[in-house]
Amino acid sequence: MTSQELIIIEDDVNDFELTSRIIQRGGYDCSLKWLKDGTEALAHFPVLHTALAGETKPAKRLILLDIKLPKIDGLQVLKELKADEVLRKIPVVLFSSSNQERDIVQAYHQHVNSYVVKPIDFDEYSALIHTMLTY
Repeated sequence: MTSQELIIIEDDVNDFELTSRIIQRGGYDCSLKWLKDGTEALAHFPVLHTALAGETKPAKRLILLDIKLPKIDGLQVLKELKADEVLRKIPVVLFSSSNQERDIVQAYHQHVNSYVVKPIDFDEYSALIHTMLTY
């Protein structure tokens, strides 16, 4: 896999560390950016917008977004992200423990690329991370 940037918007340090370890052990050439809540994510978007707008050859990027975030929830973050003409090109996977139908429907109404429920089993979790990195 070629080098890519993975932006993880997640408030649970354990989930972030697990995802990070899976990526490191998988040998992926991947830089990680961890944003711990919706406010941090929205504050990072102008920086990301500027970086994307200035690139001659776009870098591979993926955003893993949790739905249950403090301060500003993941659905609002997704709405803001997809409203930006430049940022909407970045694939977003809502990676959440919520399997509530209303959350899933709202996410797709906000143009999420995929909605994935976090599994409890480590092997399933690991396999999903590997699959998502192919976006």
